[in-house]
Amino acid sequence: MGEASDGPGALALSVRLMPDVVLLDLSLPALNGIEVTRRILAHAPTTRVLILSAYDDVDYVAAALQAGASGYLLKTEHASEVVEAIIAVARGDAVLRRVPVRELASRWANGLRRDVLTEREIDVLRLAARGKRTREIASGLAVSPRTVEADFTHIYNKLGVSTRGEAIAHAASRGWINLEHEHSSP
Repeated sequence: MGEASDGPGALALSVRLMPDVVLLDLSLPALNGIEVTRRILAHAPTTRVLILSAYDDVDYVAAALQAGASGYLLKTEHASEVVEAIIAVARGDAVLRRVPVRELASRWANGLRRDVLTEREIDVLRLAARGKRTREIASGLAVSPRTVEADFTHIYNKLGVSTRGEAIAHAASRGWINLEHEHSSP
């Protein structure tokens, strides 16, 4: 029915066309697949979303399912398996193939939610709230700038946000960081 090259385009097409199933990449420009899933389902609750991703990380899977995705596939799947998954999701089934289901089940059994950040991810947000840029954050944490960028990607996907400002506001609203303290710290 349609094809989009970024998150806002996928959202706009989904809302306009109201498809039964949306096959959605997790790593979309401008608006990530987690947030697009959440927004599609807010506008079209009967639409099913199937995430196709290069990442088999349990945090991504959990975030996608928490956002309402009906399934999560890796991009290494054969075309016939993707077609089978689309049909299954259209029937109302959930699809998880080649993802760390055991770890995912264990996390849910232990009451962990998608919005729980690691200690380093909290540290990254604290430094970002102080106005630090990626290189400064990396230096402060003794990691590479690429590691900090990966941390931000994990944070965005876990929280279903697309910007540093949104992530900082979300963390502050949960009490994970104190903005007054962060702004007054060097």
